[in-house]
Amino acid sequence: MMVIGLILVGSGLFHTCKSESVHLDNSNISDLAEVTIPSNTTKLYFEDNLITNISTNKLINLPDLNDIHFQRNKINFIADFAFLGITNVTFIDLSENKLTSIGNMTFFGLSNVRQIRLYANKINHIADSAFQWMSNLKFLYLYKNELTHLTTMTFHGLGKLKWLEINNNDISEFSGVFSPLKNLTNLDINGNPFTSIKADFFIGLEKLEVLDIRSTSLVSIEDFAFSSLSTLAKMDWIGSSIEVIETNDLKGLTRLDDFKPAFTPLKHIEEGAFSDLVSLIALHMYNTNLETISLNIFNTSNHPSMVHYGFILGNSWRCDSNICWLKSTSWFNVYDNGGVFCSSPPHLAGKLWSELTTGDLCCHQRCKYPYTAHAHGGHNKPSELMFSIFITSSPARQSTLTDK
Repeated sequence: MMVIGLILVGSGLFHTCKSESVHLDNSNISDLAEVTIPSNTTKLYFEDNLITNISTNKLINLPDLNDIHFQRNKINFIADFAFLGITNVTFIDLSENKLTSIGNMTFFGLSNVRQIRLYANKINHIADSAFQWMSNLKFLYLYKNELTHLTTMTFHGLGKLKWLEINNNDISEFSGVFSPLKNLTNLDINGNPFTSIKADFFIGLEKLEVLDIRSTSLVSIEDFAFSSLSTLAKMDWIGSSIEVIETNDLKGLTRLDDFKPAFTPLKHIEEGAFSDLVSLIALHMYNTNLETISLNIFNTSNHPSMVHYGFILGNSWRCDSNICWLKSTSWFNVYDNGGVFCSSPPHLAGKLWSELTTGDLCCHQRCKYPYTAHAHGGHNKPSELMFSIFITSSPARQSTLTDK
């Protein structure tokens, strides 16, 4: 049976079909007091109106309400206990408003909320433990606000949170901030001006799988800063300011399979820096300042997984014996769509990587490969392979392989 709900708004009469879902979007509503909402409403749409505040006792007697949408209003204030009458709500959208702060009691009573959207406001302050009332929250969106500072108590009580986007704010320090988020799997902090990642930066993020630190001012990483992120699978550094990846910067990232230090001023990777990246499948190193990449940045005693996608285009490569291994190894696949060129030495400048041979790279050089795959009882064992190329007086090239 279809029930027609009647909602009074000012002097007008709004009709809703089956009053469980009430659409009052784009209705020039400026005050919630103008609206009478049926008590059996489950979804309430107030977006694109002129509402400036949510006061106490404006949302009452709505025990069945699950979703409420306030996006694109002019809300600049929410009173303490304002949501006390909708304690069964699971989804709240307050995005694209004019909120400047979140108080300690703003979200009191919202223990059933699973997702709240607060992005694109003007929030510059969040009281300690402001989210503690949302003990079942899974998704929190705070990006595009004006936050400059967070504390170790900002996210207190959010032990079930899975997804946090706090990108495009003005936060320069995150140490210890994420310690309450034991179940977080996705973290986006891109577009913030922090310059370093300290040892306590990621404390508590025991289940993190995806980390986005794009477009930051990152220039330094303390030793073993990522070591607690044993479950991290994807990390994006695109557009950060990092110039050097040091030996101990990435220690502990044994499950990382997708790493993107692209579009950075990266110019050097120290020996052993990728030694723990034994699960790496995709390495995005395009458009950096790298001129060479040595085999010794990887683990030379334990063969890494097959790097199916080695994106190295847009760099000024010095095509010599130091990168000869990229042509000869079977576990690192240079993904070349015709955009990988040599910048030096002069006789190879401008030449496509796809046109090169190991002879072009290793002429008159002895290229040492620290390991290759050998079957010993069904297992891959490390060994040392010496690869020498000799140029004779005839046009023909001869190569010899000597296994030591």
